[in-house]
Amino acid sequence: MSFYATLAESIQDNRKLKSLWIENLRHQGYKMAMPNDGWVDRENLTISLVYPHFNDGLNVGDKAVLGSHYEPKEVQYIKITYMRKGLVGGVRWGFKYID
Repeated sequence: MSFYATLAESIQDNRKLKSLWIENLRHQGYKMAMPNDGWVDRENLTISLVYPHFNDGLNVGDKAVLGSHYEPKEVQYIKITYMRKGLVGGVRWGFKYID
């Protein structure tokens, strides 16, 4: 198998894994998942939804996920506690960690 064929297969496999991961989270009632990266303020417990894996209309009180299907053991589960609109646009969502 050529390098490009192997790469294409790997990309397709990754998309399938991500789709299954998202489907499972939705089935469990999670409304959003996003990377646990620089858009997560761990000190003030806020997030900005810059590039979520999925967002089914996040609202206060909803369950969400920080992390990725790449590292399922590193995923953190949160509950949205408030929404604050910024002065220049943008929205910050407050959260608390849940089990």
